[in-house]
Amino acid sequence: SGARYVLVMQPETLLRNKPDAAARAVAKAEPGVVARLGECAPDWCEITAGGYTGWVGKDVLWGVAAAEIRE
Repeated sequence: SGARYVLVMQPETLLRNKPDAAARAVAKAEPGVVARLGECAPDWCEITAGGYTGWVGKDVLWGVAAAEIRE
């Protein structure tokens, strides 16, 4: 299918509406959530899970390299 997935590793991970720690939270993901991987910037990735889409820091995800960029 070409879809790629990651695993949320940190408790109460906030999904934000843009890649910024001060951005509005749109959802919260618990550890173990499997999410579809979207774009990745140097420090942030966009993920989709449970009908929500938002940005999280790469450091809370398993399955994406620290230096990986996706458009």
